[in-house]
Amino acid sequence: MTWEERFRQAVVKHWQHHGGCESVAWWHERDIFDGDVYFAAPVYQEVVGGKLDGELVWVGFRFALTEFVKTETLTIKGIEIASYCYKCCPHPAMEIVGTFDGQEFVLIVLLEPKRNSEASELLDINTKTIRKKENQP
Repeated sequence: MTWEERFRQAVVKHWQHHGGCESVAWWHERDIFDGDVYFAAPVYQEVVGGKLDGELVWVGFRFALTEFVKTETLTIKGIEIASYCYKCCPHPAMEIVGTFDGQEFVLIVLLEPKRNSEASELLDINTKTIRKKENQP
């Protein structure tokens, strides 16, 4: 398992959904100043059945930061929190900079789903189940 996979596992381990949800969005982007920047965010769910059929919803969450910073091989250099700002920050977020397994990282935890993202899960009202959308990797 790569350090990036172990890093993702450490993030997801400290993610606490406030309701029925099984996923955390995860991706990375290349930044000319910071290199690879990793993102974690809640996911949209598409409602199946009932009055809200086809609507997108998402489940609130907590990120257990106090426990996350105790993760073995994790060293934190800085933590910042930013509100939404139309000029510079398209989502309210927390940014963590540090090293994990000796590798430098920038992690941005979005406090809401990424704007314009598609649903990752189906929330079936009729069967009271949650399942991954089939078009998701």
